[in-house]
Amino acid sequence: MSAHPTRTTILIASVVIVGALVLVDQLNAKGDAAQSTPTVRAEYEQQAELVARMKQFIDSAPMWRAADDAAQNAWNAIEPRLIIAPTAQLANGGLQQRITRIVADLGVTLNSSSAPKASTPVENLSLRVIGVTISIETSSPQQLYSFVDRLENMTDAWTHIRRLQIMGPGRTPSAGLNIEIELEALAWITQGVGDAQ
Repeated sequence: MSAHPTRTTILIASVVIVGALVLVDQLNAKGDAAQSTPTVRAEYEQQAELVARMKQFIDSAPMWRAADDAAQNAWNAIEPRLIIAPTAQLANGGLQQRITRIVADLGVTLNSSSAPKASTPVENLSLRVIGVTISIETSSPQQLYSFVDRLENMTDAWTHIRRLQIMGPGRTPSAGLNIEIELEALAWITQGVGDAQ
């Protein structure tokens, strides 16, 4: 349905309302004209102002539609890379699953994984920064590079390595590298907005 018939319908309805007020005024004019004139005039002015506001609102509809379309396009661009979950804990679980898949693909040893508390960039918004601290072990610098690259360039999550600490190999190269990584990601929490989850 186009905006033009809707605009026409609203304007016709407004004209009918103003016409009805004129008719009521004419019927009341037979009574006490001195008392009814200021009241009727005020009603006319209010109705005229209302009609003018309605027309202004209808005229601005294309602007609002364009803004809505732009917001929807922006959301469609970022939504595939947000971790969407009912709670921050479940979003952290989703991030840990993604990390586990990368660990399995590359053959590094995952020693431990923990999730710090999620933070909210702006209060009462569903957008949260979630995080995971990962401790891995590998014997190959190339494997480490591939792991870091995969963490930072996930196709299904907006991620950022906040901290990377490499320990080893020391005097015995066969001991391997121990790495601790703090990884952050963006999540969209669908329940409990405003809760500290």
